[in-house]
Parts: sequence; C-alpha cells; structure tokens
Amino acid sequence: MHPVRSTRRLLFSLLGLCACILPVSQQAHAAYPEKPITFIVPFPAGGGVDLVGRILAERIGAQSGASIVVDNRGGAGGTIGVASAARSAPDGYTVSLGSPGNISIAPSIYPKLQYDPAKDLAPVAMAVQMPILVLSRPDAPFKNVSELIAHAKTNPGTLSYGSGGTGTSQHLAGALFANLADIDVLHVPYKGSSPALVDLMGGRIDFMFIDTSAMSAVTSGRANLLAVTNTERSPLLPETPTVAESGLPGYEASNWYGFFLPAGANAQTVQWLNEQITKAMQDPSVQEKLKGQMLLAAPAQTPDEFRQFILDDIAKWKQVVGTLDLSK
Repeated sequence: MHPVRSTRRLLFSLLGLCACILPVSQQAHAAYPEKPITFIVPFPAGGGVDLVGRILAERIGAQSGASIVVDNRGGAGGTIGVASAARSAPDGYTVSLGSPGNISIAPSIYPKLQYDPAKDLAPVAMAVQMPILVLSRPDAPFKNVSELIAHAKTNPGTLSYGSGGTGTSQHLAGALFANLADIDVLHVPYKGSSPALVDLMGGRIDFMFIDTSAMSAVTSGRANLLAVTNTERSPLLPETPTVAESGLPGYEASNWYGFFLPAGANAQTVQWLNEQITKAMQDPSVQEKLKGQMLLAAPAQTPDEFRQFILDDIAKWKQVVGTLDLSK
C-alpha cells in the first residue's frame, strides 16, 4: 500500500475514534448524579440544620430526579460530621451542611480541628439565614433581656444557659452576650439544639441561644422568647426586640446554613448543586415550609461569592473569639 494513503487512512481512523469518544465523555459528565447523593447533617435530627437539609433533599430530588439521602452525624458542635465530609472523595456524592459554628468559628476555638474550612471544603451555596433566638424556661424570674442581666448580676454564678454544643454559633452568641453584659453564667453544651431545648422546657437550664426551629416551643408556651440576636428585628418576628435594643447596645450575632463539597470537587458539579439549591430555594412550597420555621432564603450567590463570604466570616469570628473567655 502506498505510504501516503496508509497515513491518511490512519489519520481518518484516529479522528473517527476521537469523534466517538467525545460524546461518550460528555454523556458521562452529563449523567451526574449517577448514584445517590448523601447530605451529611452534622447535628442530630430535629434541629434547624436537619430541617433545612431534609426539605432541600426532598425538593432537589423532585426537581432533578436525583436520589438524595440525609445522614445525621452529630457531635463536637457539628465538627465531626463536617470532618467526615471533608475527608470523603471529592466526587460530588458527599455534601455537608455547615453553619457558623463548624465553618467560621471552629478554626478559632479548636486547636486540633481535623479540617481547615478555607482549604478542605468547596463552598457551594448558602441556603438560609435566620436570627438566633434567646429563650428562657417558662417559669424564669425574668421576662426580657434587661431583667435577665439584672438577675444575673444580683445572683452571680447561679444561671445556666444551653447551646447546641461547644463552638456552635449559639454558644458563641451566649459567650458574647455574657461578655458584653459582664455577667457570670454557666454554659452547658449539648450534642445538638434539640436536647438543649428539652432541658430548657424542663427547667434544667435557665436560658439558651437556639435557631428558629424552636419557635414551636414558644408558641406552645413551653419556652419564653426574650429577643433575637440580629442587628435588626426579623421580618418574621416583627414584635420581638433585638438584644441590642432591649438592654445590651452593640450586641449582634447571626446565623446561616450552607452546603459544602470536599475541596477538589469538579467545578461543573459545584455549579450543578449551586443551581439546584438556588432553584429549590425559589420554590413557593419550600419557602412556605421554611417560613413556618422562621427561616428566610438567603440571597442567591455564586460559589465564588459564597467562598468569599466564608473567608470574611472566619476572619470576623477570629477577632470576636479573641475577646471572649470560653472556659465559662
């Protein structure tokens, strides 16, 4: 066979092979997700993070056809669950929910933290924002923040407050409160906000900082709502004062829940999840369910915008933690 003709035939064969391979490669990527996606909720079932994870798992599954399972891995203020997600394969099938405590605050209070949120996680999307509630036991001798502070000053060391765990946003909100109010109160950490709320309703702790999933305890009269921790009143709780306006000027703490993949995840996978979460948050039925728990959809962000928010939040809490005595 003529050498030139042979070379041409070989070239055409290779081009044909490439043409066959390219669609297969594209189809393989387009098939994501090919197997169930796991949403790791780093807290026990029943709390606010768990609620958001389950609502979005159901909605994203319905709108995309993806199979999503929720895996609760509580403990250590949510850092155990986030650490397990950070160590998983960056293939898009293990997604962690995160919140200020285990993302923004943890690097400043856990010297042996098993992950670096800024390096080991790929921010996908913020889902919701909400105030932290200040609740008291139903028979507490104080009915507002000013009375709580006055009672604590008159009876130093006698009041206790609970949170969903050491290093959570609720714990730091309480520590900041005690620091600015200059009161001596005992922090009691729990393995999640749900068991803490049970003890508050039972009178075993005096007050607590908790997410808005606890509103059912307020409406049923099993806990008293004293204030919210945001700088401004929540549009969903317009009659409830902020801590700053009811006895502690300058106080502010806020809460959010977001989604993360392990670092190294494919950019297209990150974008797919970001778009699915954004779409789910715009669904009226999802917004109605969240509204019932006093949760508001966060403004839509790109993954890069969410990453910058996380970096800024880590820096903010590092500065705050430096001013606090977390031994109490």
